[in-house]
Amino acid sequence: MGFDWWYVSLPHVALAIDTSEFHSGTRSLSVTFDGQNGPEAGIVQFIPVTPDTAYEFSAQSKTEDIDTASGPRFAIVDAYTNSSYVLTDDTLGTTGWRLQQSRFHTGPNTTLLLLKIVRDPPGPLIRGKLWIDDLRLAEASSQGPVR
Repeated sequence: MGFDWWYVSLPHVALAIDTSEFHSGTRSLSVTFDGQNGPEAGIVQFIPVTPDTAYEFSAQSKTEDIDTASGPRFAIVDAYTNSSYVLTDDTLGTTGWRLQQSRFHTGPNTTLLLLKIVRDPPGPLIRGKLWIDDLRLAEASSQGPVR
């Protein structure tokens, strides 16, 4: 449903496809923070959407030794106005795979979303590793997501 992932190499953040850690399938994306200030992961996806429509977002994430005052989060914003629709809880320490999900309703003029991994607030130093897998954004109905 999206335009594929876009990434940029950022100092202090390393992205890699990991075939040894995954929630389902055969791989996940790993994000390694080296202990300096990495304000975001450097990977985003643009997703076309229908205005004034309910959506359900879900993702699996796992962490190892994330040490910071502001851990990584999933964020979904309007690509044109930067209005926020989703900002998940931050993830700290070491965790097993955990589901993060959110339902939201697009605005009357929203046609393009931006999904990214951010830190909010972005300032503190961060060290550790994050894995993400099974990201999903689907239209939702009162009975649940449309597949």
